[in-house]
Amino acid sequence: MTADVCLTACHFTLTGAARLQPPRWPLKDRLTAAAQAGFGGVGLRPEDILDCCRQGTSISELARIIADLGLEVHELESVHGWYLASTAGREGRRAEDELYRLADVLGGRHVTVVAEFEGPLPELPRTADRFRELCTRAERHGLIAALEFVPQLTALKDLHTATTVAAAAGSANGGVLLDSWHLYHSGGTPDDVRALPEGSIVAVQLNDGPATVASSRTATTFERELPGQGSFDLTGLIRSVRETGFDGPFGVEIFHPGFHALPLQTAADNAYQSARSIVAAAAESPAPVREQGDDHDKR
Repeated sequence: MTADVCLTACHFTLTGAARLQPPRWPLKDRLTAAAQAGFGGVGLRPEDILDCCRQGTSISELARIIADLGLEVHELESVHGWYLASTAGREGRRAEDELYRLADVLGGRHVTVVAEFEGPLPELPRTADRFRELCTRAERHGLIAALEFVPQLTALKDLHTATTVAAAAGSANGGVLLDSWHLYHSGGTPDDVRALPEGSIVAVQLNDGPATVASSRTATTFERELPGQGSFDLTGLIRSVRETGFDGPFGVEIFHPGFHALPLQTAADNAYQSARSIVAAAAESPAPVREQGDDHDKR
């Protein structure tokens, strides 16, 4: 592993605003700041893109701006309602199709897939079937389906459940999105990641915080700090992720009022430099040696 891994400025990192609040900075300014900081890619949400269009920039023009800045669209978020046979499920499917329409013009690496905020997951066979169907739809548009567990907010609460669903679905373009906050605040560890079958992790988001299990939804959306400013073992986590064969970009996703209050370029520079320093530290440290007999081929 080298320190020259590509980094992604996830959507919320450069909005300058809390979750559910409108972005403080226009999308084109955020794209420029991300590129100037050194990011290789960005995360986008449909409402951001469509708002830019309402201000006179077409989707094809936005694609040109992104390319001219030397960026790629790495992450499109997010798909909801994918396992529901209800009005919410139908609305989620329409939003999913809108993501694909945008991806066909803007490009994209993966689409983030999340569970519902209320209610349990269906039984594993149904959940896996619905995720497999979603993977098939995403594949038609050249996208990976990245299933994110979010312990304080959704019905999909931990790494084990997410990897079980993805493994049961068995889709080559589907797997788990691993957010460091969600791993540590669901009681997970780098050793849990390292033990996963090869190819289980398809997307990663880095942030930092207190290494205690959070019980508050507010903490999840207000206390995620820059890499290196909390207590997470991020170097160990990065090494463990790479042990699973993951070689994609690492996203940086920050939710913190102090960070969001920074000037845009300062926020972008701090996010990039902090993540790059952690990746460099992980690259310089020896990776743990797998015990003989460890099995990567369980999926």
